[in-house]
Amino acid sequence: MEENKTISMKIRLLFLFFIFISKNVFSQQYKFNYYVRSKIENTSIKYIQVEDNFLNSNEKSYFAKINDAYEKGFREITVFDYKREVIHFFRIKNTDNIFESKNYAYYYSAYLIIDNTERDKLSKLIYRQNDISSDSGVKKVTIEKYKKAASQKPQLTITAEMKRSKGDLRNLAIMFLMSTPLPYINFEAQDNTYISHADMKINKADITLDSEIQEEGNLELVVHPDEIKLPKEKPGPVKDTIENILKGIKK
Repeated sequence: MEENKTISMKIRLLFLFFIFISKNVFSQQYKFNYYVRSKIENTSIKYIQVEDNFLNSNEKSYFAKINDAYEKGFREITVFDYKREVIHFFRIKNTDNIFESKNYAYYYSAYLIIDNTERDKLSKLIYRQNDISSDSGVKKVTIEKYKKAASQKPQLTITAEMKRSKGDLRNLAIMFLMSTPLPYINFEAQDNTYISHADMKINKADITLDSEIQEEGNLELVVHPDEIKLPKEKPGPVKDTIENILKGIKK
């Protein structure tokens, strides 16, 4: 009888241990060490957009955007996770210390869909940096976007000024200027800098970007599997959705 109790207790402890391990293994953790503010301006039409973002300088599969959700009466942070293909939304309860994890509360998620054809194109993109000059801690460069490694002619070119940082943060500015998701921006060599200013001309429009590191710190956001709130059905790729709409119209 005593032996059965001992076995039962061991099984219970093992089960609890398994639950603890499972929650930790499948929890979605996001760590950020940079808070960056960027101003993107289309000078041709006098349009200005300001972006506040969290980055992990050691991980480019995800990033976060800070939003002023005025209609909801609070600020929120949106985490874009390309590896897991999900978007998580957190409420910011207190902005006194933006790197304090306890000031954030998870409240729902959505799917982040990139179809396989688009993913294949994005994975082949190459970015090449050509250094022009360096003076007083500012490096002037051109950055070119190529369709693939073998391409001779760039699709887009920007001129940029870069400042030193502890991590390579160039991807954020490139994401805004060249419309490429963060994980698919591949440079041929690492450079621990961030793009403080950039100019680009596209379709007769003059685009400028100014960026500055607001703060460095350590923010960790965790979403446990038992609290993830996702739509019941995962949507298909955008292309399939458009095709289904067109089929419906034809009927």
